[in-house]
Amino acid sequence: MRSISGRREHRRILLPVSVFSSAHPTDLTHETFDGLLDTGATASWISSKVVNRLGFRSIGKKPVVVATEIRQRPAYVFRLGLMGDDQPPTALPIVFAETLGFEISQASGFDVLLGMDVLSETDFSMYRDGRWTLAFG
Repeated sequence: MRSISGRREHRRILLPVSVFSSAHPTDLTHETFDGLLDTGATASWISSKVVNRLGFRSIGKKPVVVATEIRQRPAYVFRLGLMGDDQPPTALPIVFAETLGFEISQASGFDVLLGMDVLSETDFSMYRDGRWTLAFG
């Protein structure tokens, strides 16, 4: 099983996340962005920078629960991927299933938010000393 590990920065976990330009499984065109691991988010989100750079088109507005309210947000279908710590830089990321996610309007220091829709396909461990590991694949 592949894994990626690191050390949290203050109260957040940032990691590189590949975003594929097409939901089609044979299209492996992707770019890597800074991602935030968020165990409190039910869905994954991408910034308008990702939307514009990869040319995504919204499939319309869908309801999403944000903290204590339901909002209508532009929705997108995309695929996300992660590189394992032991993979060579020329390898392709391990790709997760197609994701129905949303466009995040304000992101501070990240362009992808990994929510529980993707994280539920992994084994996540966090330690008191700040280390974390995400196993997948």
